[in-house]
Parts: sequence; C-alpha cells; structure tokens
Amino acid sequence: MKFIFLLISFMLLSQGSLFAQRSERGSGSFTFYYPSNISPVDAQKKAIAEAKLKLIEESFGTDIEMTNFTRAENSSANSSVDMLSLAESHVRGEWVESATERIDKCDFDMASNMWIVKVTVVGTMRQLKRDHTGPQFTVKTLNATDLHAATEHFKSGDDLFLYFQSPVDGYLAVYLWDLNEQVHRLLPYTCTPEQKIQAKKEYIFFTTNSKYVPQHFDINQIPEFTLSCEKEKEFEMLYIVFSPHHFTIPMDSNDAIPSLNYHDFQRWYTKGKAQDDGFYVKPIQITISK
Repeated sequence: MKFIFLLISFMLLSQGSLFAQRSERGSGSFTFYYPSNISPVDAQKKAIAEAKLKLIEESFGTDIEMTNFTRAENSSANSSVDMLSLAESHVRGEWVESATERIDKCDFDMASNMWIVKVTVVGTMRQLKRDHTGPQFTVKTLNATDLHAATEHFKSGDDLFLYFQSPVDGYLAVYLWDLNEQVHRLLPYTCTPEQKIQAKKEYIFFTTNSKYVPQHFDINQIPEFTLSCEKEKEFEMLYIVFSPHHFTIPMDSNDAIPSLNYHDFQRWYTKGKAQDDGFYVKPIQITISK
C-alpha cells in the first residue's frame, strides 16, 4: 500500500498590510561583487539596479511571498519526507526618477575572481499600496458543467472546468502548475489578450458549450482539458488571479497551451500584489488519481 499527500501553506510575511502611497528622495553609495563570467558593462548595470532596490528597501521595507510544500511518501518497505520552500522577496516601493547614477569604481579582483563595482545613486522613490484582502469572488473546480460537480479530487480521464463569479467587474487569469519548472496559462484563452469579468455573472470556463461561450468567441478556439496521471496519485496547483483593475499577463510561450518558468510567474504575481491593491491570487490544490 502506497500513498502520497501534499500539504500546502500559502502566506504573506510582512510588517503591515495597508500602506498609503508617498514619495521621498533617497541617495547612497554601495559596493557589489559579481562573478567573472559577466562583462564589466553588465556588472555596472546590475550594480545601479541593485543600488536602487537597496534604497527602496531601506525606505519602505520588503515583503516575502512564500509557498511551502511538504510531501510525504509511505510504502510497506520505507517512507520518506520531502520539504520544499519557495520564497520571493519584493520591495514595497518603486524607483520613479534618477538625479544621479554614477560608477565610482569598477575593478577586477584577481584574488577573488570577482568584479568589484561601487556606485552612487540619487533619485525619487514611491511607496506602493498594499491590501491583499481582495474581492470575495467564488471559484470552484468541476468535473462537469454543473455546480453539483464541484470537486478538487479528479480521476484520470476527467475533464476540468472552472466556475467563477465576482461581485465586481474585473479581469481574470488562471494558471496551472504541475510542481515542475513550468506554469501553464489556461486563461485568458490564446484567442484573446484578456478575460473580462462582469459583476455577478456566472462563468464556466474550458467548455465549448455555447451557453458558456461569449458570442464574439470562435468556439473552435476554446480549449478543453482532460486530466491524466502516470502515478497512483498526482498533485497540481491552480492559481486564480483576479483584480478589479486591468493587469498585463506575463510573457509566455507561443505554444497551444502557453507556459512560463515558475519563478518568472512568481515574480510577476508578487509584483502585481505590490502595485495593485485589488490584485488577488487564490491557490487551489487539485489531486488526480487513477
């Protein structure tokens, strides 16, 4: 007898949840060290960028977005536990305008095989608002186009549908992470640059049923998803991203199901949370079994 379970915690570590925007001037000199495999020009560019981030962090602080996974596997012969923590920090402000960007030193140190770059930057920074309560939308994963079919536990061969309703107008994106390096964009569909949401309207996505397909959509461009698994049980994560404000989805591939690297995706939604006080990300764990 063998079983696998996955415990997921999704939390935001910060010193506060709501900030009023303000601007202030900052200045400082910093020294950075870079490996020899990058050019001196790139080292100088990186140093200027990092100096700006340090000034913003000193003025407004940093948030840490952390996703923790614990996977335990047991069998009659042995057992094991794997733990994985993924963290992404994001400063609570942005650089507005530079008054000075000066390279004071750029030398190569033979002993350490590193570039030593000292820079001075002066400029204006702006604090970013934060409020992660988000609108109280309703979202459910389904194995049929019926609310009675709501489930987060699927059998291999089941179709995946998504029910969504929001109390306010907004924009929606949906991503699937199979716990590998890539995250797959399920929504917006590839035939449209964005998925607008009307307040109080009920949506069911990933179906070609004309009842749920907007009139201006080509029904042949609507993707349908059938879940499968190779092991007895597998786990995947859906990320439901919604905001009352327009947002731009991250750059991804041109495949039939567009994808991007997980860390690029994480950086994108962490930045979205920092810059948009209505930007909300809801993770949903689904299981697929034979």
